[in-house]
Parts: sequence; structure tokens; C-alpha cells
Amino acid sequence: MTDLELHVHLPGFDLPSIDPYCLSVICYLQITTPGLYSLIYSNNDTLSPTGKLPALRDSGTWIGSWNNIINYLKQKGFDADDFLTDIQKADIIAYESLIHGFGFDLTLFNIYVDDENYSNVTRPLYYEKYFPFSTSYLTLMYTRNFAKKRTEYFKIKQTVPKEIKSHSIFQYHLKNTSYDFKKEAKNQKLKLSSQPFIFGDRPTSLDCLIFGHLALQFFPNFPNSILSEHLKSTEPLLKTNL
Repeated sequence: MTDLELHVHLPGFDLPSIDPYCLSVICYLQITTPGLYSLIYSNNDTLSPTGKLPALRDSGTWIGSWNNIINYLKQKGFDADDFLTDIQKADIIAYESLIHGFGFDLTLFNIYVDDENYSNVTRPLYYEKYFPFSTSYLTLMYTRNFAKKRTEYFKIKQTVPKEIKSHSIFQYHLKNTSYDFKKEAKNQKLKLSSQPFIFGDRPTSLDCLIFGHLALQFFPNFPNSILSEHLKSTEPLLKTNL
């Protein structure tokens, strides 16, 4: 019996964690090791060798970060990608880079930067449900500043909510960034149609990574849900599988 402990950020938004990478690892473990791991809720990032949750403990061994945890589990024989060819595995690495970059930034923006979502949903979640005020304040200040810094290139103005609401998130003030993403997404969609990963017959590590990020777009009841509505209307496959 494998004794694995996964330490993750606390639940929220009707999901088992408020963090996309924690959700992704939970998804992967549920697929590859159901019943062989325990979930430990924590906000102690120091448990992780990388200084950030999620963190996996296997007896006396600690592993941190999505990539390290997945690689470790694969070495232990828990490999969701073992049926893929070497070329397909290389493709997954390329697609993961898109999620780690622009996909992660969209998640951060939606939860921590967008003024309506932050003020009405995210901040009350932290203050009222999980942490003492001082801890919540410091944690949110750090996370929001980090998110704002990462998404500066979006060039989104938060001063015209009515204008924002009348446009797709990929249109208002994203300029070249949104165009590049839509073009890239269209190209990748054509390639993925013939691949066995991303909502294929068997879930892969890439499916888990996508789930962790998109779940935080689909399930929270945000007042500014433009991104979620856009994805639901343009990507019915995502809506069906999530």
C-alpha cells in the first residue's frame, strides 16, 4: 500500500482547492492512484522543497511543484501517459508550456486582478472562511501583487466595467496578446483533433493540468464571468468534459 500525502491549499469555489496546480495534482492522483493517497489541507508553503504548494510526501521524501510531482509519480509507476508515443509526449510538453504561461496568467487575472471578482468573491472567501484577518490580508496582498505583475502585459484597464462587460475578455485591451492566443489556440485545436490526449478515451497528465486551470474559470460564481462564458460558447467540448 502506497502511503502518499498531498498537501494543498484550502478548498474554495466549490472545488477541492483554490489553486490550479493543487487541483491538477489532485486530478492526476485520482486518476492514477485512487484510494492510495490522502489529501492534507494546508497553507504552509514551507512544506514544499520549492517553497510553494502543492507538495507530495512519500514517507520521508518531499516533492514540490507540478512537474516534479508528476515526474516522481511516473517513476513510481503511476503514469497516466504510458500509452502515448514519444512524439505525443513531446507534444504534451509543448502544450503544457502554453498552460503554464498564458493559461496560468488568465487564471490569476480572473481570480485576483479583476476588480469585481476580487472584491465580491475572492477577498470575502479569504476573510470570512479560512484565515484570521491579518493572515488573509498579507496573503492576499502578496498574491494579488504577484498576479498583477504577471498580467501587466494584458494592458487591461479596470476603470470601465460596463465597457469591459460588453466585450469578450479576448478583445478588451488585450490587443496583440489576445490575438496571438486565439491564433495559437486555433492552430493547436486543429492539431489536437487527431491526438489521443485532451479529453480523449484515456485522461493524460495534460488533461489534469488543463482541468486544474479551467475549473477555476468554469465553476466559481464570479460577477465578471466573461472568460467563462466565452469558453462555454466557443469550446463546447470543454463544457461537456468539465
